[in-house]
Amino acid sequence: MPLCGHCALLSKGTVKTIRNDGNTVDQGISTVQLTGFRTPSEWVELGIKKEMKTNISWLIVVGFVLTGAISHAQNRIEVIINEVKDTTGHIRVGLFTDQESFLKKPLVGKVGKAATGTVVIVFENVPPGTYAVSTIHDSNRNGELDSNLFGMPKEGFGFSNDAMGTFGPPSFDKAKFTVSSSLTIRVKTRYL
Repeated sequence: MPLCGHCALLSKGTVKTIRNDGNTVDQGISTVQLTGFRTPSEWVELGIKKEMKTNISWLIVVGFVLTGAISHAQNRIEVIINEVKDTTGHIRVGLFTDQESFLKKPLVGKVGKAATGTVVIVFENVPPGTYAVSTIHDSNRNGELDSNLFGMPKEGFGFSNDAMGTFGPPSFDKAKFTVSSSLTIRVKTRYL
């Protein structure tokens, strides 16, 4: 339905200019509310202003999302493993996210050289959440905690919160901690 002798508003909200020779020219404007009579240049200006507002709004939203994601991903967990008895082998540290994966499949695992006294392992870019840490002094470098015939560990081990289980390892709940910003976790190495 023509609004004036020069333009028409089509069903999809596209404004087309009808030239004197009867051909139409698409103005490339999405959804424009037209009130009263306006010239084609005013319609184009309205469409450009609306598109600019929409694009700026999206840029602001994307900016906030990216800023939030980047700021949350900058958390750092520094794990200080104390009372390591000697320099043989490696110190293995696992970062776990729940009871199901605890002591089975870490979210992230790190390995450092064993040193008498203290070893520091750092996890970078940790998102906010709940985690638990386990440590092993893997003296023979076989990648696991060795145990004797009775299931007692033969190598050093430790957990966040210095958690201990009654007959075996502690639960995730006993070892868990919350990350909302960078923090330091101290773990005592135990040898049985």
